Amino acid sequence: MASFRLLFFLSGILIHLGLTTQRHICSDTGDYSANSIYGTNLNNLLSSIPSLTTLKDGFYNTTAGKNGNKVYSLSLCRGDVSSADCRKCINTTSHEITKLCPTQKEAIIWYKVCMLRYSNRAIFSILEETPFYSLWNPNNNSNSGQFNMVLGDLMDGLVTRATSGASTGMFATGEANLKTSQGSIYGLVQCTPDISQRDCEVCLKGAVGQIQICCDDNKQGGVVLKPSCNMRYEVFRFYEPIVAGIPPPPIYGNGSNSSGFVVIIAVPTVITVILLWIICFIVRRRRTRRRRKEKVDA
Repeated sequence: MASFRLLFFLSGILIHLGLTTQRHICSDTGDYSANSIYGTNLNNLLSSIPSLTTLKDGFYNTTAGKNGNKVYSLSLCRGDVSSADCRKCINTTSHEITKLCPTQKEAIIWYKVCMLRYSNRAIFSILEETPFYSLWNPNNNSNSGQFNMVLGDLMDGLVTRATSGASTGMFATGEANLKTSQGSIYGLVQCTPDISQRDCEVCLKGAVGQIQICCDDNKQGGVVLKPSCNMRYEVFRFYEPIVAGIPPPPIYGNGSNSSGFVVIIAVPTVITVILLWIICFIVRRRRTRRRRKEKVDA
């Protein structure tokens, strides 16, 4: 019985680690075969994404092919990351997304500090708020009334800053003092630069409004991920420049997607192997002890 309890506990850790790695959604609006023209165009497009060091605001959009086999692709890095980390994240997502969605003509992936999506339909300069993910920090607030008031003011201010002019890159971060032992709230908002300032405002206000649904008005952190925008808040600073080799803090919670999309969550293979090895080792050691005890008792 103890072994089963241990297995259940470690499985929970495994699932949590998998959930904090990435989010992706594969559309079921159409499929393609590996040797099709669309598949070839998609692979060529993803493999030829240029160096992001020359891209403004870590944003890039491009197409490949024509007519019914045309592929549209769009990628965006978080506004506070370096060009090197941006390029590394985009390279990772461009390889992972076709593994996670091997036959779908439309897919989107959010991975650590960047996102990438592709489709067989025009997606540039178009506001899209679905499909989306709502995620939350599992810790609750001690004073939800004050917290929500300060959070609301903070996020409203960030939305205004992000949509106030082209110089912002439709990205803003900031913090607000809670005047309690909890310290401060840190927030971040961002839109893809191809949409208008008005559409960015609509998207971000919708994401901020989603806090009441995703985060139960009582959580210390939350994330809303949409195709055209994203927002996040926490009681710790999460948007400072990333130290080389150290990933940003994980995001937590459960996902929500619109109808017509299939949600798949991948668990890193290395973590899986390590945890399964730990489980087998502990179970084997307990069996050996039990056998020794049975011999002594006999």
